Formats: sequence, C-alpha cells, structure tokens
Amino acid sequence: MKKSVMRSLFSLFFILLAILSFYSCVSTKIGKGEINIENDQGIRTQSIVNTAQLIWKFKTGDDVGTTPVVMNGIVYFGSDDGYLYAVDALNGKSKWYLQTGSVVRTSPTVVEGIVYFGSDDGHLHAVDALSGKLRWSFQTGSKFITNPIVDNKTVYIGTVASVVFTQDYLYAIDSISGKLKWKFEPKFRMKGEGTGITTTPAVADGIVYFGCNNSYFFALDTLSGRLIWRLKTKDINYRNSFPTVVNGIIYGGYEVYGGPGPYDYYGNFYAIDALSGNAKWSLNTGGVVETSPVVVDGVVYFSNGNRIWAVNTDNGNLIWHLFPYQRFKHWSRSWTYVYPYVSSLRVLNGVVYFGCSNYLYAVDSLSGDGKWRFQSEGGIISLTVDGGIVYFGSTDGCLYAVKYFQ
Repeated sequence: MKKSVMRSLFSLFFILLAILSFYSCVSTKIGKGEINIENDQGIRTQSIVNTAQLIWKFKTGDDVGTTPVVMNGIVYFGSDDGYLYAVDALNGKSKWYLQTGSVVRTSPTVVEGIVYFGSDDGHLHAVDALSGKLRWSFQTGSKFITNPIVDNKTVYIGTVASVVFTQDYLYAIDSISGKLKWKFEPKFRMKGEGTGITTTPAVADGIVYFGCNNSYFFALDTLSGRLIWRLKTKDINYRNSFPTVVNGIIYGGYEVYGGPGPYDYYGNFYAIDALSGNAKWSLNTGGVVETSPVVVDGVVYFSNGNRIWAVNTDNGNLIWHLFPYQRFKHWSRSWTYVYPYVSSLRVLNGVVYFGCSNYLYAVDSLSGDGKWRFQSEGGIISLTVDGGIVYFGSTDGCLYAVKYFQ
C-alpha cells in the first residue's frame, strides 16, 4: 500500500515538473531591471520591465556564441559542440545539421544558396543552404579563423594561430571552387606578439580592410591583395570585432594597453578615412571595444565591456551611452551593484537590441530609454533581428527566438 502511494506521488511530481518545464518555455517572464543612461545632461536611472515572449528555443550540445543568420525562413548558426545547425525560423524545428572537426565559433555567411563558416580546426567550409551537403573545405593551417565575408564571388578570412610567432594570413578564396586566389602576410610585429588577424574583414569599393594584433590596420586591393595603405597606432591591439565602412569612413574599436600591468588596457573607438588611412576622430571609451559597430542615420552604435554607446559619426561627440546593472542584496543587507558584460548589438526601426548577462534588452535608439527586456537561462553572446523576432545564442547551449508583444 505504502509503495503504491509513493509511486503515485512520484508520478504526480514528474507530471507537474513536465508541465512547469513546458510553460517555462512559452510564457512571458515578468520582472524589473534598471539601466543608467548618460548624455550631456548627466546620468539618470530608468526601470525596465520584462514584456517580451519566448517563441521557441533550440537546444545544442554546448554554448552558442555565433551570430545567427536568417535567410529564406531558415536560421543558420554554429555551436561549441562542433555542429553547424539550420532550423526553421518560425517553429525552431531542425532542418539539418553538419558536424565539423572542432568548435564552430565563426558566424556563418549565406550568399546565393551557400553557407560559409569556419571551425577551430582551421577550415573554411562551404555548405548547401537547403540540404546541408558540404560543397568544399579550405584548410588554412591555423587553428582559428575570422568570420567569412563574401564579396564578388570571393570569400575573405583572416587567421589567428594558436602558437605565438606563427605567421598568419588574410586569404582570398574563390567562393564557388574553394581555391585560393591570393593571400597576404602582415609582416609587422609587436615585440612578443604574433600577427593574428583578429578582426573580421570588411569590403567596400574594391578594398578589403582588416586589423591585426601587431598594432597595424591594413587596406588591400581585393583583386590582387596589393597593399594600398597601412595605419600604425601606438600600442593598439585590434580586437575580435569587424570594422564597418559607411560613406568612405571606417568605424572600429580597438584595445590600447595603457599601464604597466599585463591587464592595464582601455579601448579607443576610431573613425578612419577609407582612402587615405588617416584617423578622422577617436573616442576613449574606457573599456575594450570587441563588438562590431552599427551606423544608422548619422549615429554609430557600439558596445564595450559593459556599456552601449551612441556617437555622432561626424565628430565623435557622445549622444548617449547606457550601462545596465543588476542589484543584489549582500549578506550585510546592503545593495551590491554588478555591471555585466554587454553582447553585440543590432539597430532596427528606431530600436537598439543587445544582450547583457542573461538579459535581452530593447532601448530607444534616439534617447537610450528602455523599452523592454527578456530573461534567458544563460548569458547572451550575439544576436540578430529578423521579421520582428530577435534570435540569439546563449551559454546554456540554446538558440532563442523572442518576440515583443505590445
């Protein structure tokens, strides 16, 4: 009798657990957070409420750190479990997946029915977007590669070797055949550094731009790989973002070592003339700029460390910047303030979307005022917005699809 009762109680427990787990995946999470917004009138604090809803989430075997790409109703993304995934953008159901030889850190690029992406075994892969069938792979010889950029039937990637003083290259590869067109070797080194290409290349008007961790920024001819100009800025280490080229100006953020210690650094954000390589203006942000800038209507948006910036493209003047924070009750009953790391961002229809810790935020692009936020189960690394839905990867191994309902 007792055993029968215990079995019934256990069965009821697991049924309730399943129901709660289901509703946790589809219900709106309600709760308040705060952001500090600063402009020329000073700093103000604003509360922000969870009013977004989870549409679906797709589970992988490890962290999802790549920026998802949505094309023709399919979301493409990579995971640290070594797979590239294609899932239905509306319901999150799997279309296909492809196993590689290592972690997939690079964000995919989809052009003319082909998905291009890299893995930590040093290979660039080209895959049929509908079937997931491998078209070709190109081996670089280095462990890490940048996100691929495709322009005029050429794929551009940079490499970052796992061994110091091992030479790296910027590669130009035929997008159809996977054969090498040319490669460029950055020969200028900082003492004790390799020449890893740590920024994803940008292409505009027949020129490919990229930065290295040897303090140089380069501009090359896309057809031949010939050096057009290089910019040397003292003690700069170009980080894991990629430059954005708009109206002849290159926008990008970099790491500057500013103290005697190995971790004494701060971040400068630059606007550089694309033809001459001369700096137009720079802004000291006080933190390492690793995400890629977005330029909309004369404003450049970017994040560094734990802040989001909105800056005038003409002169570098601050319009606003904000820093989300979380408050925790310390054991002494005093408030402890934590400023988590901010992810990459997107700007669309007057809204800036970004992740901070395990929260997805939406703020007004003109003022920085908060609109809504959504809490995920893991840290948010990178995101994209398509069709009114925000897709983002998380350290809990899931890809999320979130929609805001007014």
